[in-house]
Amino acid sequence: MSQTLLSPTAVTKEFLRILHNNISFTKGVNRQYNSDFANSGATMSGKIGPSLRIRKPNRYTVRTGAAISVQDSSEDYVTLTCSTQKGVDMRFSSADLTLTIDEFSDRYIKPAALLLASTIDYDGLTLAQDIYNNYGVPGTAPGAGASTTNAHSPEVFLQAAAILNDYACPTEDRTCILSPAGQAAAVAGLSGLFNPQSTIGEQYTRGEMGYALGMDFKMSQNVNRLTCGSRWPTASTYVVDTGTQTNGATTLVISTATAGACTTGTFKVGDVFTIAGVYQSNPETKATTANLQSFVVTVATTAAASSVTLTIDPPLTTTGATQTINASPADAASITWTGTSSTAFAANMLYHRDAFTLVTADLVMPKGVDFAAREVYDGISARIVRAYDINNDNFVCRLDVLYGWKTIYPQLACRIWG
Repeated sequence: MSQTLLSPTAVTKEFLRILHNNISFTKGVNRQYNSDFANSGATMSGKIGPSLRIRKPNRYTVRTGAAISVQDSSEDYVTLTCSTQKGVDMRFSSADLTLTIDEFSDRYIKPAALLLASTIDYDGLTLAQDIYNNYGVPGTAPGAGASTTNAHSPEVFLQAAAILNDYACPTEDRTCILSPAGQAAAVAGLSGLFNPQSTIGEQYTRGEMGYALGMDFKMSQNVNRLTCGSRWPTASTYVVDTGTQTNGATTLVISTATAGACTTGTFKVGDVFTIAGVYQSNPETKATTANLQSFVVTVATTAAASSVTLTIDPPLTTTGATQTINASPADAASITWTGTSSTAFAANMLYHRDAFTLVTADLVMPKGVDFAAREVYDGISARIVRAYDINNDNFVCRLDVLYGWKTIYPQLACRIWG
């Protein structure tokens, strides 16, 4: 019986199906598809993709009393550039298209889709460096001694969830992504603590956590390892250099109180610290929580003097609708860094789906080729193109995705040290 040639649409749909099923991190985030370029595509050779403005909800303060106090509505937004184009290139013949979709998928589509899925996930997981919330013991796998006082307990995951709760994070759509070592420790240390028995059995037979503690546990070998900066290598005490920051400031001047410690040092993107006396404010009530506010360095900085200006997040906002902290840092307030300098740690994360977003856009559909298709599946657009290489008597094929990653609400994620 003759076989039907596989269509480019069928190949592209199968590619997207496999890609989607193997993106551990990406499946748990907000995925957006930009269809504005569906006719001509978002990019031509040498051009970048579209820049998108993503609106964030307005925030206000509550009035007390009968007198009206009108507030301006100033919409906040973040800009995301959809400019990362990744793809896999291959060769296959017309005869190969006579295979069944399962045979063709195993030989050609699956290896390409798995590789591209891993790359997209890895790029997304680099966003861990944007996250200032953090919990656990650096260098200790979560769930296996994750607490200095309560080893082999769910405490580290529950405390990370509590941090998100203090930020009024929705309790649904939460994912905890762990490195292979993190998952192994979590399953080994916590599997006996969960009911029903079917959940424990699933953890034992598959070696995975599954859904527990109000979050969906996932494993990814693409969990990033973030290396702390060297800071001032000979310093032991860090302090705020000036304590009169402007409301909403995104910079902080620090120095070292250690004699002779003013040597060259690096402060890397992703370094996190707390400041004595500076506590987190609830984003809705503005009440002071029991948590010291964690800050993250957002611009890599090299210090060669007795003080250095760091660019940080969240902003030092003490009043108004966007208030983040209870008080401005005091002069000479002590600073405590998390994680040993010049040391790499796994950046496991608990996050709500709206903490991050992946945006994909349609790539241009070329003309004059014998085989081409573009499809969208669950917010991810992919394109396949095959053309004849007359010089080498080959059919060459390319699979492409155009995308961009962005941290939208960093307060809705928490790093879990590993």
